[in-house]
Amino acid sequence: MLAPTAERRLWRGMKAAMRRVASSASSAPAPRLLRHWRRLLAWSVLSTTVMQLARQLERVPVAGWILKELFSAGWATATYLALPAMMVDGLGVLEGTRRSARMLRETFSRQVYGSLWIALPVILSVVGLRCYQHGG
Repeated sequence: MLAPTAERRLWRGMKAAMRRVASSASSAPAPRLLRHWRRLLAWSVLSTTVMQLARQLERVPVAGWILKELFSAGWATATYLALPAMMVDGLGVLEGTRRSARMLRETFSRQVYGSLWIALPVILSVVGLRCYQHGG
């Protein structure tokens, strides 16, 4: 579980973001979306490129699969809040990604580290099973 103060801070931030989106959505949404088309295009190009690079890791038999899964999970986690930050706060692609990664790291780092120690035996079991299935 999150610490009560971190959880409250997260909910407060989410409520504020939702209010900003609601207030901006009520005032001419089509021109606002058209204004951000370059950011959306840049985001889609970056995200597609990163995921294609991750797929190339699958060429290496077992280690490639492990690296691809870790890389994909890291990318998904780091960029979870990037698109909303780009659209609502008017940030660029790199700034939005950095801000998303920083917010998640500050909020969930303790919980993730604790969960990893609990999940480590499961992860190792899955990796071992996957290696056994592929004859590696």
